[in-house]
Parts: sequence; C-alpha cells; structure tokens
Amino acid sequence: MSEYTGDLTTLAPMVAKAYQGAIPEIMPLIDPEMLQLWRSVIKDIANKDKNAAIELIKQTKNVFSVIPPHQRKKLLASSGKFIELDIRASLSFFNNAPLAMAILEDPEFRKWESIAADLAGKNADIAIMFLKMTPKILNDMEMEEMLEWVETGKKLLPSGPQVANAFLEGCFSGLANSFQNTDREERAYLLDIGAQLALINCKCVKSYFENSSEGLTELISEDFAEWVNIGEMIAEETTYYCSEYYSNSFVALKKINPKYYRLIFRNARLLLEKERLLAGIYFASLPEILLSIHPNEIGKWVGTGIRLFETNREIAIGYFRNSQALLEYLDVAELEEWAINGLTIFENNPSNAGLYFSLKSRSSKEFVEQLMSGVALKRVSKILKYYAFGISGINFIIRSHNFLPDEHAVSAHPIVSGRAIYLAPTMKGYGDFEDNFRIYKLSIMHEVGHAQFGTSKYTVGALLPLFGKISVDFDTTFLEDLTDAGEESVKTDDDEKQEIENEIMVNFSAAIARFPNPFIATDIMGIVEDMRIEYKTVSLYRGLRREFEKVREQMVLNRQPPEGILEQFMETLLLDSVEHEPLFEINDKLKVPIEKTRNLLEKKILQPDSSTFDSLEVTVDIYNILEEHLGSLKSREYKFINNLEYRGQGIGLPSVMEKEKEFKEQILERFIPQTILDLDEDDMVQEELQSGPRCALSKNWDVLGSYTYDEWDSRIKDYRSEWCTVYDVSPTAGSNEFYQDVIAHYTHEISLIRRIFKMMKPASFRKLRRQTDGDELDFDAITEAFTDRKCGINPTDRLYIQRDKRERDVATLFLIDISASTDKKLDNGKSILDVEKEALVIMTEALESIGDKYAIYAFSGDTRADVEYYSIKDFDENISEKVECKIGALESAYNTRLGSAIRHSIAKLKQVDAKIKLLVLLSDGEPYDFGFADGRYEGQVAIEDTRMAIQEGNTLGMHFFCITVDTEASDYMDSIFSDVGYTIIDNAVTLPERLPILYNRITT
Repeated sequence: MSEYTGDLTTLAPMVAKAYQGAIPEIMPLIDPEMLQLWRSVIKDIANKDKNAAIELIKQTKNVFSVIPPHQRKKLLASSGKFIELDIRASLSFFNNAPLAMAILEDPEFRKWESIAADLAGKNADIAIMFLKMTPKILNDMEMEEMLEWVETGKKLLPSGPQVANAFLEGCFSGLANSFQNTDREERAYLLDIGAQLALINCKCVKSYFENSSEGLTELISEDFAEWVNIGEMIAEETTYYCSEYYSNSFVALKKINPKYYRLIFRNARLLLEKERLLAGIYFASLPEILLSIHPNEIGKWVGTGIRLFETNREIAIGYFRNSQALLEYLDVAELEEWAINGLTIFENNPSNAGLYFSLKSRSSKEFVEQLMSGVALKRVSKILKYYAFGISGINFIIRSHNFLPDEHAVSAHPIVSGRAIYLAPTMKGYGDFEDNFRIYKLSIMHEVGHAQFGTSKYTVGALLPLFGKISVDFDTTFLEDLTDAGEESVKTDDDEKQEIENEIMVNFSAAIARFPNPFIATDIMGIVEDMRIEYKTVSLYRGLRREFEKVREQMVLNRQPPEGILEQFMETLLLDSVEHEPLFEINDKLKVPIEKTRNLLEKKILQPDSSTFDSLEVTVDIYNILEEHLGSLKSREYKFINNLEYRGQGIGLPSVMEKEKEFKEQILERFIPQTILDLDEDDMVQEELQSGPRCALSKNWDVLGSYTYDEWDSRIKDYRSEWCTVYDVSPTAGSNEFYQDVIAHYTHEISLIRRIFKMMKPASFRKLRRQTDGDELDFDAITEAFTDRKCGINPTDRLYIQRDKRERDVATLFLIDISASTDKKLDNGKSILDVEKEALVIMTEALESIGDKYAIYAFSGDTRADVEYYSIKDFDENISEKVECKIGALESAYNTRLGSAIRHSIAKLKQVDAKIKLLVLLSDGEPYDFGFADGRYEGQVAIEDTRMAIQEGNTLGMHFFCITVDTEASDYMDSIFSDVGYTIIDNAVTLPERLPILYNRITT
C-alpha cells in the first residue's frame, strides 16, 4: 500500500488513514496518472483543512462511480482550481459538478464552472448555493439566461452578501420552476421586481419567486402590479408577514372568483393606509377566513377592524388575529357585534380589552355564547338548502343579506333573485333557537311555494278582458307597452292582432302598472297571491301548517295598528291571509267591502285549482269593490303595507325610486320576486367550483391528496373530462370508545360469525374423492366397486383421490355512504350511520379471522368540486386503535356523488394483488349531489353515471355488490346494480348482524 501513499505520510495521520482506507475502492476507478492528480488535490486541501480533505476522500468513490473515466480527470483538475478560492466551494464543486457534466456539453460546462469560480472569488456562500442548486435546472435553462440572473445578483452585493444570496437562492429555487408557464422576457420582468424586493426586505424574496410566475399567469397586468406593490409595502414593515403574504395571498385568491380580486386588494389598501402590519395579518388570515365568509363580506370584516384601529391599535390586531376562530361559529354581523361590545369594554377599562380581544376573558367567551343563542344563517344554511330540496326538489342557494348591494341589505325580508334567497344573517328575538330557526324555514318554504305554484306571466289575450272592469286608458300604445314586443308586434289587422294577443306573454308587473292607482293594486295582488301560495303549500305539505301558524302568531303580535281607512282595509286583508282577526276596530265603511272580499277569497283563492291568474282577477274585483264603496282610488294617498317579515321581496325593488315609471314597473317585486341579478348564476357555479374539502377542513382532518375523474353525462352521451375532484381524507379522533362499546354489545354475535368465517377458510390441501386418476387409491370407492361387481352391477372407474390445493384470495373494499340522510333516526334511537358503523366493527372482527384482504372507506359529496373520500383502513394496514378511532369519528356529511366515489375505489382496488376484487357498497339512498347548470347530479343523470362507473370496474374484472337500507330503492337499484347484485334490507337495525352473513354468501 506504501507505493500509493506517496508524500501523504507527511500529512496528519487521520488524512493518511482515510486515504489508505479508500485506496482499495478507488483503484478500480482510476489509472496511475489520475491517482497522482487525486493525491495532489487531497494534499492541497489537507494543507488548509484536514477535515475537508477527509470529506473529499470519502466522497470520491460515489462521485467517480457516476461519471465516465475521461471526465474524472477533468473534475479533479477543475476542483483543484477552486482550492485557492475557497475550500468549501472546492468540495461543493466536486460533489455537484458530475450532474452538470452529464447535462452540458464541454463548452457550456466551462461557462457554468466559470460562473461558479467567479462567485467563489466574491462570496463563498453564494458560490456554494449556486453549485448545489443550479445543476438541477440546467436541462431547462440556457446558460446565457443563468448568467443574466447571476449578474443581477452580483449587483446586489454592495447592499450585503445576504441580499445577493437571498435573491439568487430565490431565483434558483422559485423562478427556475416557472419555465413551463413563462417565457424569458416574462422571467426577466419578474427578476427585476425580485431584485427591487431584495433591497427592501431580502427575507421575502424566496416566497415572492415561488409564487410570482403563477401570479403573472393568473392575474391581469393591473392586478399583478397591485399584488406586487402591496407585498413591497408590507415588506417595509414586517418580515414574517411579508414572507407569508406572497404564498397566503395566492391561496386566498385561488378560493374565489377573479371578479373579487379587486375587492380583496381594495380592502388591503384600506388597511395599508392605517398600518402595514394590519395588511400582513389580513393576508395571513385570509385563506381561512374565506372558508367561513363570502368575498362580499370581506369589506364588513375589514371595516370593523379599521373602526377598532381608530380607537386602539392593539385591540385591532387582536381582532384580526382571532377573527378566524370566531367566524367558525359566528356570522360576520355577529362578529361585528362582538367587536363593538369589546370596544365598550375598552372605553371603560382598557386593560380588560386586551384579554377580551385575545379571547382569554370570561366576558368575551360569554358574549360569544350569547350571540350563538340566536340562529346564525351561516350555521344553518346547508340545512335550509337540504330542507328545501328534500321537500320540493328545488335547488335554492341560501345567502346572507351581507352579499347584497347596500340599498337592499337593510331589509328585514328575504330578498329573492331567481334561485338565490338572501336572508338576514342572524335571526333572534322570536324566542328560543327553535322559534328563530322556524322563521328561516318558513321563509324558505314561502319561496318554495312561489316557485311551485306561482307564475309571473300570462298571455295578453287572457289579461285584456280584466282591464274592461277598471278605468284603464286604452291608448294606441297600450298593447306595445304591455307586451314589450317592439314596434313590429303591433299590427293593424284584427286577426293578426288577436293572434299576437293570444301568443305573447306579459309580466303581471306590467299589468299591475296599468291600474289607475298601481300602488294600491300592488298590495292587493301581493297579499292575495301570498295567501293563495301558502294555502296550496300547506295543503300539499300538511306538516307545515303548525309551523306557519306559530310564525304568523309571533309576527302578528308585533304589528302596529294602521291609521288611514285604506291602510285599515289592507291590514285586515293581510291578517285574513294568515287567518287572524284584526286587533283594532274596523271603520264602518270597510265592513261591507271586507265581507265581500272574504267571500271572493273563499270562492276563488282558497281552492285546490287556484292560479296566479285567479289572484289577478280577484285583485281587479277587490279594487272595484273599494272604488264602489270609497270612491275613485286614482289620486288617493296611500301608505304601503309592511308584509310579514318571513315573506320575500324581489331584488328589483330599489329602496329609493327616482322615476315613477320605473317604480311602477318594479312595484310588484314587493311581493312577487321577478328580477334576477346578473351575477347570481355565475356565483352559484363559482361557489360549486371553489368549494374544496369543506367538511375535512372544518374538522381539521388531514387532506392527503386530490384526484380528478371523468363523469358520464347521459345528456350529452359522453364523458365530461376531469369533471369531479375527489379528496383523500384521513379522519382523526381521540377515542376508540365507540368501537369497544360495539364489541362489548355484540360479543355473542361476533363469536358466532367468527366460527362461520373460519369455515370459509380453505385447508392448504383438499382431498377430492372418487376421481378417475389421482395421488392415491380411494379405498372406500374400491370397496363399493367390489360390492357392485358381486351384485352384477358395472363398477365405477373413479377409484382415486386427488389432492387439490386451494387458496382463498379475496380483496374487498367496503365503501360507506355517510351522506346527510344517514343521520336519520331509526326505531331503536340510533341513526342509520350508527348501525353502518356497528356493522363495520362486526365485519372487521370477522374478517380478521379469515385473513381476507380488506379496506374500509367512506365518502360524501358536496358538488363536483368536493367529493371527500375518507380513509378508515387501507388494504396494507393492520387493524389498530387508530382504525378503531376512525370508525368512531365518522359523522353524517353531505350528499351522494356515487360515480366519483366508485371510480376512486376502482383506482384503490387496481393497486391490490388478488384474484378476486370486490367492492361492497353500504348506502341509504339513490345517488344525488348538489350542482348547478351542467354540474347537476340527480335523477337519471346520476343513475347512468353510477352504472357507467360500475361497468368501468367490470371491464377490469372487479365485482360489485350494493347493500341499501332504502326500502323504496327497487327502481333505481335495479337500473344500477341489476347486472352485479344488490340487496335491500327492510329493517336497517338488523344491518350489523346481516352484513357478515351477506359477505359470506357473496364470496363463497
């Protein structure tokens, strides 16, 4: 070995020892000439840093093993050049250059090496960072562009090495990942901004570069410039919030429709004007805040914070930092109420206010509890949505008044725009929780009634005869104004005119506007139509009668007695519509008109076949009755009646009318909504798309990943590509109490089922008797053969025994539907989900005795953008306390977007090695999920998609079986599962005992 040691013996013993130990491994990789060079490099390094020399020796084998012989000498020579510049840089070059060599041609490699050497001469830390990071991006980046980045970084050196280092590291770690979605000119633009930011606050640069390319792609130029500028302003104030800003702001922006970006930035500007730290806290909180409130409510949230800041900086900071936790339980209006209460505390005792806004004081917690005693819309909006759909099949979107323009937000009434119903953000003052919640329910049902039993249009031909009963001025423009049909629609020929009148539809609002006094006619029509709608609603949904009566009773008690005679009549009519007598004395002049009106209502409105046209006809009759007894109404002063607060108004009714004509056209919106906000439909689709894993996030469960799947749409006879997003979620829980309670309760059943399952497990070898050939003689068969021969019977030739090796190779995926309907209570007081979970516990215990591979998953859907797939036990996971806890943690969630859940289950089964792959679905109802426009998932569309998903699994050799507790499931079950098998369990309570028996049957 001494011939290889050379002059290294003069160095430290530990270097010589490391060298001698490495020689046996190194010699096959180098020739004598290269050995001499290697030893020289080691010596040069050892003279400066012995530990560095030992490190080089240790790394040599790994490095030389990955590069060809001719490059090893080049690497050693180049590494030697770096020794004079910096020992650490030399080692870094030696370790990282092989990757650069593999990617670059020699001239390009020399340029890369030259850049590194230049940096090493200026700052070793920057050079080492360059050497470590850049080889990974050399495939994508041209050397000229890399040199431009480095030159920009070098210009920052006078401001401090840390500035240049942060800038270049940010470039190479963040901006270098943008080659797929940016061009060189765009990257140069981002580079210049990054250099400017580095001078302001270099610790923010990395976050900027990681997000800026996406920002440039996603944002229009004005918004991107605003995004950059806000970040720079925050960077001047705070390092932490600046670094968080560039990532958090994009997380927040991705959650919302781009039309709200300006709103987000505008509110940030308001905070920047007060203090830049506030803007940093604002963006740090924003991603989570947007899970609780709509972007339209951001202004209210920020406005409250600014109001607090103008009083005291610290309480404002506490408000913004703790808003996220409070908004999980409170509406933004309730949060404002909480903040204003804290402001009062501050004015009386500033020291207590700090504890209040940090949620550490008793008074703060008690006030939150007090606010929660009312009903916040945000806490019940999903329930109301399901309530409306479950009763009527109508998809309404439920929103807070906070989303409305300012002129509407002050209304106490629900505001209706198409399928969007805007309700008061909080309901309180009508008693306990149930009483307040009942107001919301009745508001929804009132609009369900209008949607089911009302209309806003009839033909001109049907309406014209009604106007013969009142004093309408039939001028030449009457038909044109009424129909909105345009000049070409008005014909002089009588036949053609009649044809138009019988075909053209007209809004009732236009008809009401033709009354001599449309204001009085509006209130009559609105009250009568509301009466008719509620009569038909209660007749169809009989269980609602008591609900309506309770709400009406509460609201009638709060009404003020009217003053004028017309107002008295209208108030009496309103009370009649809710089956209440007036609490005031009725003017004698009104007694006859009221009696005639009641007779009309009984005869024409409170009838099973009554229509909106009947309401208009009765309006004409009542109007004439009033004129008959009170004289002409055309110029009579009249004050609008206040409708009951649970009844909705249209969005088209402004609070201040500038022109009488506009007012007449929109007047009926006080009772019968007709106008639709332009943005409502877009927002409904947007809310569907931005939903995300809401349930998982609300419970702080781990989201393991997301996957997109196609969905079959029978309407277009094709798949919608990458249409649904499925989130893999891992539930968490602190206790396995549920699991253990089930084990204790079903001890006898589990013991019996285990014995049954053990019988399913085949022996290693099974004897097959009476075979024509085999491994041994079957003496029983031989004895019978001799007996048969003695009796003159031809004996059998099946005289052998075969040993047949059989293996049970089954992998079963149990998929559990935990939609909202599984919360339904059964006769034994348990929910459907409870018995599903009990069945899983028993099934798990049974499967452990047989050795089958099995996995347990649950799912729930909330639009196509949020199908959550809960992992309870994976195939390769053993039963454990963690699995037991997960089963207990399952709670009823949203809907049943079954096709996507099955496709994700197929993906899971594909990864399992088994001869038989089976998916067992436990469900309580047909596939259904909320959605808007093309995203609707119901009826035949949902059934066909589910059936197609099963066919996809069948083509892969997988088997399916569905177990449902829906006693009315035969129609859709037959459509979906007729080819693969299903069973309907009439009594869900028996599911825990029956599931293992069913499994036994379908797998043997």
